[in-house]
Amino acid sequence: TAPPPSLEMDLYMLTIKESQHLEVPSDFPNLNDKDWRQVILDSPMAMAIMDPLQFTFIDANRSAESMLGYSLDELRQINPMKISPETQPCGTNTILKALNIIEQVFKGEKPFFEWEIIHKSGGARFLEICVDRFTINDHSVIIAMATDITLRKKQEIFLAESEARFRNFFDNNPLMIFTISEQGEVLSINHAVTEQLGYTEDDLLHQHVTQVFHPMDQSRVLKNIEASQQLDGNDVNQWELRKISNRGEIIWVREIIRAIDWPDGRKAYLISCENITARKQAEEEQINAELQYRSIFENHLFGIFVINIKGEFTIANPSFCDMLGFTEEELLMMTWQDITAPEDQERCRSL
Repeated sequence: TAPPPSLEMDLYMLTIKESQHLEVPSDFPNLNDKDWRQVILDSPMAMAIMDPLQFTFIDANRSAESMLGYSLDELRQINPMKISPETQPCGTNTILKALNIIEQVFKGEKPFFEWEIIHKSGGARFLEICVDRFTINDHSVIIAMATDITLRKKQEIFLAESEARFRNFFDNNPLMIFTISEQGEVLSINHAVTEQLGYTEDDLLHQHVTQVFHPMDQSRVLKNIEASQQLDGNDVNQWELRKISNRGEIIWVREIIRAIDWPDGRKAYLISCENITARKQAEEEQINAELQYRSIFENHLFGIFVINIKGEFTIANPSFCDMLGFTEEELLMMTWQDITAPEDQERCRSL
C-alpha cells in the first residue's frame, strides 16, 4: 500500500483542481511543487490533512502547529478528540459531532462549522473550520482549513452572559418594566407587569402604552413621552399616574423613564414602574382624616385653640374667635398673655 499522502502533494493537487476553471494569464509565475509547499507552509490559515478512518493527523502547516500548540510530530501521535473538550459550545457531544461531520464529507458536502480545542498550554481556543474530502493515490483524506475565532467567540460568550444577566434582572425585577418606542409602542414587558396588572405579552406587545393607563391620565402620558424625546445620556423623567389592570383595578405607579438604544437601531425608552397604590391610599386616608377632624374642630361649639412653647397662637377655631372678637389672622399674631387679664397671667404661667 502506498504511504499516506503528504501535505505537499495533497494541497498541490487541491490547488490544481480548484484552479482548473480559471483562465491562467500568460505571464502567471511558473511555480513548482517546492514553491507551493512554501506558500502552504507560510500561509496564515491553518491547514491540516487527516485520515478520515483513523481520524488522525497526517500533516499540518506551521499555522496549524501554532494554533494548536503542538509540533507536527506530536500531532501525528494524537487525534482531534484528544485535544477537544467532551462537549462542543453548541452543546453537542464532541465525538458525535465529529462523526456527523465525517458523514457529511463522505456524502460530498463541505461542512463549515465551529470547533473548540484545548491548546497545549491548556487554554480553550475556538476555531472556524471548513473541511473537504479528496482521493489521492487511492487514499481518501480530509483537508481542514481553520481560522482562530477565539477573541470573537469570547466576546460572543461575554455578550451572551451579559444578556442573560440583564434578562434575569429584567424578568425577575419586582418593579414593572416596560420598553417602548418613541411612538409609545410597547416593545417588551417583564413578569412583574403580568403579575401586577394581569396583562400578558400578547395583550400588550405592539400596542400603544396608553391603553394600560387611566383614561383621565392618558393625555398626560402622551405629553410625558413627547417631553422624554429630549432625554439624553443619564437624564430621566418621572411622574405619578394611574394604571388600570385587566381586572379594572386602579393602580397608582411612580414611573421613571430613560432613553435607550434598541437592538434594531431605533431609539427607545426604558420605563420602570413602582406600585405606590398603598402609599396613595394611605395619603388619601390621611387627607380624609384631616378633613374630618378639621370639620369637627371648625364646627365645635366650644372655643379651641393651640399655642406653641412661646405662647404664640398657631390655630384657633371660629368659636374661640367669636368668643374673643378677634379674627384667626389677628390671633395668630398674638400670644396668650395678650388675651389674659393681668391678675391671671401668673396663675396661667404655672399651668
